[in-house]
Amino acid sequence: MAELSLSARPSAAPSHIEAGGLRLPVHLCKTEYFHTEQDMTGERFGVPFVHHHSYSGGNVTASFDDYRALGEKYKSAPALIWSVLSNGGGNSNYPENFIRGLNREAVWVMDLAVVKNALIGNADDNFKRYRLVDPDDVDIENLEYRGKLYVLQNKGVASSGEAALCYARCVKNVCFVGSASYGCGQYGELIDYCLPNSKLRFHMGCKVFNINGFEEGKGLYPDYWLDSDDPIGELAEYIASNT
Repeated sequence: MAELSLSARPSAAPSHIEAGGLRLPVHLCKTEYFHTEQDMTGERFGVPFVHHHSYSGGNVTASFDDYRALGEKYKSAPALIWSVLSNGGGNSNYPENFIRGLNREAVWVMDLAVVKNALIGNADDNFKRYRLVDPDDVDIENLEYRGKLYVLQNKGVASSGEAALCYARCVKNVCFVGSASYGCGQYGELIDYCLPNSKLRFHMGCKVFNINGFEEGKGLYPDYWLDSDDPIGELAEYIASNT
């Protein structure tokens, strides 16, 4: 199993807060600082886990088919921990294929607006086109994963990392654990734009995702909050002792 590490923590943080005349001790959530430089798979306390550290092309060596095969590997597991802790995103096809392998279908409920650009398409096309990803034709009751999926998340989860959280929603028995995600998922797929007069070029997202329950800058909340230096191990121990 790969070595785990915690990123550097801010040196200046409040040790107490005042509330209702009481002085209460506080500390930074330890789950926020879980970070690895590679993907991991294994077992803790007899509970299998999969950790995806990044979906960025420069950090991923496996193919979409590999991600789907990994999901298929755990179809019969009664419980599975899927960690996307500190996954800052990249290509959402990676988590889509993992869930598709695990669950047969991967459904992400959203509206998608795509801004047209002369550099990537016909400038005479409509400025925007809209596509609705509609789950109505997918019967979640009859999808293939019958176990319980536990998804670990924290403030480092952004962009396609948050897409992973959205895809996980289509699993019938899913539970999100950790802390709130980053809240950077409404705009995506950076491309070059060129101003017609100055010819200046700049990077800007060409897609706008309207995601159910998602607020930019706020992120997605877990079902259960976890404050741990070892979130995978602590969650696995809880699962093992309660099944």
